[in-house]
Amino acid sequence: MLQIFGTILYAIVNHRGVIPAFVQVVWKLNIPPRVQFFLWLLSNNMVLTRNNIAKRRELNDLTCLFCNEKESITHLFFQCCVASHVWEYISSCLNKVVGTDFESVASLWIANKSYTVCNIVTSAVIHSFG
Repeated sequence: MLQIFGTILYAIVNHRGVIPAFVQVVWKLNIPPRVQFFLWLLSNNMVLTRNNIAKRRELNDLTCLFCNEKESITHLFFQCCVASHVWEYISSCLNKVVGTDFESVASLWIANKSYTVCNIVTSAVIHSFG
């Protein structure tokens, strides 16, 4: 167990500064590769939400289709009214508070073996939003 945390800490602190631990942990989750790739895109802020598309070309409407607030990764996957209701339901099913933000979900990925079912469910929910 200490070796795993030592490896994670080494991955977090490197010569370029501090990087989120869950970026590398995505590849160790017991989920399909396409979901792993999507989570990797999400953790690197590369999912094509309206604000990310607007960085590449002009986009007139930056609002979310569900609630008319500015669409971003955080908003679409966690803060939107639809997403927050889904996360409340998932939290009640799992008897664990998950889905308040990306870090709350990704923190469970670090202890992959302890939260296998929770990790599969949360990654499936995130992938279904995309």
